[in-house]
Amino acid sequence: MPKKYILTEEDKQLFRDKIGQVSPIKNERQILKTRQPKPVPLKKTTLKKHANHELLVSDHFEFAELDSEHELSYCRSGMQHNTLKKLRRGHYSINAELDLHGLFVVEAKQALANFLYQCHQHDFRCIRIIHGKGNRSYQNKPVLKQKLSNWLRLRNDVLAYTPARLNDGGTGAIYVLLGKLK
Repeated sequence: MPKKYILTEEDKQLFRDKIGQVSPIKNERQILKTRQPKPVPLKKTTLKKHANHELLVSDHFEFAELDSEHELSYCRSGMQHNTLKKLRRGHYSINAELDLHGLFVVEAKQALANFLYQCHQHDFRCIRIIHGKGNRSYQNKPVLKQKLSNWLRLRNDVLAYTPARLNDGGTGAIYVLLGKLK
């Protein structure tokens, strides 16, 4: 650790005597200080690009049409079936919830992308998405339910999803288990 030097009045006077008379330099140029933009972590930009890319790709592939009482269930290959059972029984605590009721498909898609982005920002692992049963939609068929299934299956970060318990929405909502983005 370096030693701290304490200047005495005697030392200061000796310095002034050696330097002599000084006058400040006048500079008429003004230096403008601009604020540097805050750095954006690479993880944030990667997450946002990844989330939007995943959802853009998903419109080109459709699974079979679902009715309002059909249960959405999915488990990524390599996952244990016990994980899906635990998810369905509510053994994981819900970190966040998204309600898509009353949204058009385009709005729901963007809301889902933003929601999943936020979930990854906060390292949430288990979420609930309420999509509704489609009782007030055209021909009383669930539109968002089918779209949501398509969107989630094509995402790399979705490990599993299953219908929520009756007190959490039943077939009108799902629990989703998220993994880390790759």
